[in-house]
Amino acid sequence: HAFVSQTSSAADPTSSITFGVTGMASSFYHQLCEELSSQDEQVFENVVGGLATELMKQLKNCESLDSTATITIGGTAGNNTALSTTITSSPLGLVSALQAMCSHKKAALAITQLPDFLLPPPESPVANELVRPPMPAGADLIRMLAGGENRPYKKRSGVALEKNTLLGLVLRISTPKTNPAFSPTNILRQSLSSVEQTSNQQRQQLRIYQGACNQLVMSFVKAGPQARQKVMQWLVDCMLVNPGATAMRPDTSKVSSSAMLL
Repeated sequence: HAFVSQTSSAADPTSSITFGVTGMASSFYHQLCEELSSQDEQVFENVVGGLATELMKQLKNCESLDSTATITIGGTAGNNTALSTTITSSPLGLVSALQAMCSHKKAALAITQLPDFLLPPPESPVANELVRPPMPAGADLIRMLAGGENRPYKKRSGVALEKNTLLGLVLRISTPKTNPAFSPTNILRQSLSSVEQTSNQQRQQLRIYQGACNQLVMSFVKAGPQARQKVMQWLVDCMLVNPGATAMRPDTSKVSSSAMLL
């Protein structure tokens, strides 16, 4: 709750648990990480990994920058009464929460050790296993297969890179594929200034999100040689599993989307 609600762009930075009066090391979050890791390193890694996994789960439900993620946090009161809190966030809020988590180097390292941070190695038996996405209720099977959606894909592929790894889930988010402002029926009725204003708004929205992504990647890079090596391996895998991404008609069951590659 503290990460998602206090790392949004509208939140007061001084109220964030990662804010320190004399620097990051004096923040509540930094002190908490130091205390927990000193008492039990395994518990610390489990807590950080659990939170990162929950944020990844929410990112999987986001298709564009305009998507909304609803997080329900459960718990119990002293009298065993069930309690729950619902938080609404955006992809930018989720990435900002991840970046705030990674402001502590041990937390960033723990996240890079998660099984879902990298693709399986090319020589592993798991690499060639197929993932068969569930078919949404009421979906047009023929149209979905023709468009490349929900087709089976290998666990080591460009599709798996953006659907199953943390950085892939973060970087695949982009502007909406369909925008009412640019529909064929509306665009001819709009003035040039109106179209330019809408385009500039989308560019600014994408620029802010890409800035948050860059900060997240840099947090991993600065977390130490082990975390940095994991990020470099992810980038190498990205190039190895996307050799056909620049084709005129790329196979969408093998390569990552243009939004993630951009």
